[in-house]
Amino acid sequence: MIGITIMTTRDVTSASRNLLIIYWVVSAFCSYQLGIALRVTTKLVGFATFYLGFMSLVHVPILMAASLGLCIFPKHTPHIWRKIRIPTILIWIIVTLEVWLMDDGDAARDYPNPLTSLVNRHIGGDREVTYLLVAGVFFIIAAACYVTIFVIGMRTRSRTDPETQEAPPPPPRTEQSNIYPWSGRRFIEITPRTGKTAPRDERIPSTLLWIGLSFTVPFGIMLLLGAMSDPEGTAWLMLGSFIMYFTTFPLLLLSFVFLAYPNNQPPFLQAKVPFIGFWIMATLAMTVWMFPRIAIIHATDAQIEAFDRITMSLAVITLGFWLWLLGTGGALRSDHTPPD
Repeated sequence: MIGITIMTTRDVTSASRNLLIIYWVVSAFCSYQLGIALRVTTKLVGFATFYLGFMSLVHVPILMAASLGLCIFPKHTPHIWRKIRIPTILIWIIVTLEVWLMDDGDAARDYPNPLTSLVNRHIGGDREVTYLLVAGVFFIIAAACYVTIFVIGMRTRSRTDPETQEAPPPPPRTEQSNIYPWSGRRFIEITPRTGKTAPRDERIPSTLLWIGLSFTVPFGIMLLLGAMSDPEGTAWLMLGSFIMYFTTFPLLLLSFVFLAYPNNQPPFLQAKVPFIGFWIMATLAMTVWMFPRIAIIHATDAQIEAFDRITMSLAVITLGFWLWLLGTGGALRSDHTPPD
């Protein structure tokens, strides 16, 4: 039996399970780095921050591996994000807070965490016990959120399996309606009444391309400038790796722009100019910013300041291309949904 479903904005932008797994991996990296950045902002810069930065090589892969829990959802389940958005957002907020929460210090002085200090003033006792208490509460909440996602996935699978076993739905067909005056802006999706499937998410290749460029472009710039400064030395390698690490962080955050695109069209094919323009300008901005820090071994403050001014100008143009990319996604989305 055939049913007619009107495509809404939620249908057009609904993220597939595989796309959510990709963005879970991205969020694992970004939330941890956001915690490190928060520590630096609140002047918690000492041995603990160095330790947490080093241990990210262990902690971040574990957080990324947790994305496998989303595999409990059937592959083509629509609107997964609507079901798990609250526990997922809570998990990444808590990861950021857990990284930020630890007190810090060096040989000269201690750097107490403001949140731990606030709690300690109310309950008293040892600061380390207070930290463990607060961190433990956050961890329990995050674990409960992850279990909630798993339970939602189990329930979704138990409801979907009987239907798909009785009558496997054929691939959905999309036809443009000829009976509505706005037929150019609304599409009718004809699927079996029992069908819970969704078409392949066309945003995945462009998202993976963006993520790959977020790592390879800064890494390539670092190697190029390092070879120019001291081909036989290794001092630039540690500094360059540190710079590249925090350059990748904002680039990965900007990859969420593809969630604004409809899921049935490849973003790269629809927005080649802003996509390519963004990466050209981002490459120039990162090269100019890294140059005095890696290629010029003993750069003066005046030289660094001059390069930073140029970097800011290039960054503004880069942001303009990203906003163009975002606007293109919004326009494509509106073309696939009916007017209000």
